[in-house]
Amino acid sequence: MPIVFLDPNHPSGTKVQLIAYDTTGWTEDDLRSGIMVEAIPEPETNGKGWELHINKDTKEMWYEYFELPLSPEQIIQNLQNELVTVKEANTALEKSQTDQDELLMQLMLSMGGN
Repeated sequence: MPIVFLDPNHPSGTKVQLIAYDTTGWTEDDLRSGIMVEAIPEPETNGKGWELHINKDTKEMWYEYFELPLSPEQIIQNLQNELVTVKEANTALEKSQTDQDELLMQLMLSMGGN
């Protein structure tokens, strides 16, 4: 049976810091602060990080999920995608400005021709 040990520094007092599946050679003192459980539930595979928590009175366990930081490769890919978007927007703005300049020139020429 697995034994879970809580993280003493976690504010909720429910976060599991260590799971021991084999306690061979451990002393009674080593095991005293642990909580023996039937099994450890599997976390969801949702692409997020997770922390196992346990209610030490009821032995109910749950996972709290959090966003993982992006890898350097993901950051680079995101920046490259943003750069493409900005370049496309810039090209559209430049074309719009050129079209506006041409219309303004035509307007000025038509006014000067009267």
